[in-house]
Amino acid sequence: MPVAKGMTQIDDEMTAAIEYSATTPVREAQRMRGEFLTRWRKRSSQLSPRGAGPCHVDLLDEMLRDLGIRGADALLHHLRTGCPMSGVVGYEEIYSPGPPGEPEITEEELLRRQPDVLARSTQAIRAESPANKEAIWSSVRKELEAGFVVELRNPPANAVYLRRFMVRQVKSDEPVPRVKERACDDGRMALINKAVRMATPVKLDTADVYAEVARRVAHRATTRDPGAAFKSMGLDHKEAYRQLRARNDRLCRCVVAEDPSTGRVRFFRMERLSFGEAAAVVHYNAFAKVLARVVRRGLKLPLCQYYDDFASPCPANDDTALTDVLELLQGILHTSFNEDKTSEGHSFRHLGLVFTIASEGVGVAISAPRREGLVHMLKGVLARDSLSPGEAASLAGKLGFATSALFGRVGRVPLQPVFRRSNASTTFAGPANSPPGVRGSDGGVRAVVP
Repeated sequence: MPVAKGMTQIDDEMTAAIEYSATTPVREAQRMRGEFLTRWRKRSSQLSPRGAGPCHVDLLDEMLRDLGIRGADALLHHLRTGCPMSGVVGYEEIYSPGPPGEPEITEEELLRRQPDVLARSTQAIRAESPANKEAIWSSVRKELEAGFVVELRNPPANAVYLRRFMVRQVKSDEPVPRVKERACDDGRMALINKAVRMATPVKLDTADVYAEVARRVAHRATTRDPGAAFKSMGLDHKEAYRQLRARNDRLCRCVVAEDPSTGRVRFFRMERLSFGEAAAVVHYNAFAKVLARVVRRGLKLPLCQYYDDFASPCPANDDTALTDVLELLQGILHTSFNEDKTSEGHSFRHLGLVFTIASEGVGVAISAPRREGLVHMLKGVLARDSLSPGEAASLAGKLGFATSALFGRVGRVPLQPVFRRSNASTTFAGPANSPPGVRGSDGGVRAVVP
């Protein structure tokens, strides 16, 4: 579908990067980026990293001050000392403040209820299938080798018990569809998500933001040069949440898993941010957003950030833009990226959609494999006449593009029953045509996914 003008607001910093990228000759932009990288590469060699932060934190601190990016002091402190996972958590200098409030439960109440949490977690772990137990144990062993967890002989008195489970996601929008497995820790069952309050809701560069940034780059560039051509480039942050350390002084976050070879339940202190804990979302995204801002200010590229996915439009003949971003973020600041997942091209997959940038505008489409996968999923739900909360959450996530401003939020109404089912408290919520049902929303959903 074409992207209409003025659908999404873009801030001044991104606007400046768009203007520079669209109007500056490629060779001049490359020379500027080269000088910036040379300067900071030299400074990086002079300043030894301290501690085990997710990057060269002292160098990032200097770079932010040099670029005039203010308000990251709290984030820098947490990068150095660890991120709190309870209490009131937020970054008002990075995100707009939300409504005031306190956590639903105190840390004292959280700890008082942990014996019951451990009993329920152990019961759930014992009930896992042999295949799931092996996958969970494998994920723990890998994190033990990487130093992300530390085994505990006896959990301390301030332990918060996190049941580990596996989430399987079908990546139907890739050239060869595959099933991606991810280990998650149950922050909801552990009650730790009730002991935290988000003071600053996270604002991400969603698909509509990327489309608007690309549209503005194309419009501004072709105004000066009608023959201008464009591409998109993308990067994927490696071990995203695991790059940041978590504080374990007030609360010791313990992953609970069963060793399949012995049947014994074992405990591991979580040293990094955990998938499944609410506080991890704001900590990680604040860090990732600051990295994107450094690229916008320092390299003057309009880089967008959505969790661990980074993407930017640029001139088609700029053959160093992607490598320059990697050099800054990975080579100089010492963050880690999946280099095998970096990509660039005229037709570009980002956030599950396919973007193409041309002089007449930006095209956005759902890939054929993804469309087929969504239709297959919908048919399966209707044929079984049942939808569990977990399946509903997966379906809602896959159809989330339809609630984006990019698509005019055409999916907000038909997807409401799906979102309600995903938040159901029971393990299995019954037939799909009973409240809160989804059968009546099928017509609207199929209109979004033809």
